[in-house]
Amino acid sequence: MKPGRRRVIIAGVGLLVIVLGVILVAFLEPEDTPEAKARRLLARLRSPGMLRYIRIRLGLEQWPPYEDEILADVVALGEPAVPGIVEALRDHDNLVRAAAAECLGQMGPAARQAVPALALALKDEDRFVRERAARALGGIGPPAKGAVDDLILALKDEETSVRWYATIALRSIGPSAKDAVPALVSTLKHKDESLRLAAAEALGAIGPVAKEAVPELLRALKDQNEDVRNAAEMALTSIDPEARVPDLIKALKHSDDSVRAKAFRALGQIGPPARDAVPALVEVLRREDRGDRFLASIALIRIGADAVGQLIECLQEQDTHVRFMAADALGSIGPAAKAAIPALKKALNDEAPAVGYAAADALKKIQTAAPRAPATRKAVE
Repeated sequence: MKPGRRRVIIAGVGLLVIVLGVILVAFLEPEDTPEAKARRLLARLRSPGMLRYIRIRLGLEQWPPYEDEILADVVALGEPAVPGIVEALRDHDNLVRAAAAECLGQMGPAARQAVPALALALKDEDRFVRERAARALGGIGPPAKGAVDDLILALKDEETSVRWYATIALRSIGPSAKDAVPALVSTLKHKDESLRLAAAEALGAIGPVAKEAVPELLRALKDQNEDVRNAAEMALTSIDPEARVPDLIKALKHSDDSVRAKAFRALGQIGPPARDAVPALVEVLRREDRGDRFLASIALIRIGADAVGQLIECLQEQDTHVRFMAADALGSIGPAAKAAIPALKKALNDEAPAVGYAAADALKKIQTAAPRAPATRKAVE
């Protein structure tokens, strides 16, 4: 072969290698990105037409274990894969779209850029896709606030499961979902108790900006379902704590132990704004019921400084139990109870050794700059 021809062949082969390299870089390398991997993995979930029909007829709109592993692999790709997962939300196969939404929800706040696509998916023709989209927005949480209007519309979906997941999503978004309050108030009246429960929880999560829900939540306190009643109580405490105090004070005298216990816990949860309950709680310290006395002392501790004055007076009570619990509570209040120092010093010489020990412990806690943990339950025999 002539040298000139050999050089031409070598040059041609070299050029071919370069071209192939460019093709590989342009077309193969992107397929190794998280975005591309996510698309490929989700595409494996596509069902043949007849299999799809059978699954729908059998109500199997979910994925078996081997498919669940695919979802885990997609989620593990992390935030860089989100664009590819969002693209899968537009797939022609319903199961792929639902799986994409599921993955985004499991990724949580890292999938925030997918919120607009998920909001659109709330209008998907497939119930399972709509359900998973609502669930995903709940998984993303507060960063999904841009989907609030779409979730409000989803509260009217024909499928109860979609409405429920939409309500849970609004709960996860929290105060930023304040525009949903009127719709959630309407949901509180729904015949389905799971929806009423979710609505009460969502209103509690939205907090003080949900004040217009108070009248309906008060009615929900008489709901036939105990979980709904409990959720309504917690929501009212979250939304307008001070407004709850009068009713909670009345509940301290209820004949049902569980009602009294919930009232004690609610007053403790409210804390300093429950100051008007201090006299009633101090009165409970004089009861024979040790459980009530303990719960009352915890509530007084959490109310804090506003309870100090009456607790000081309790150090003069004839009942040893009352004196002990007063000293113990003052110690748990800590430095904010410094006004009690003279009375506690006097109590060091109490005729009941347990009261003297409690007074000494309280003085240490009050005179120490660092706050201490609330007292644990103690009994004086």
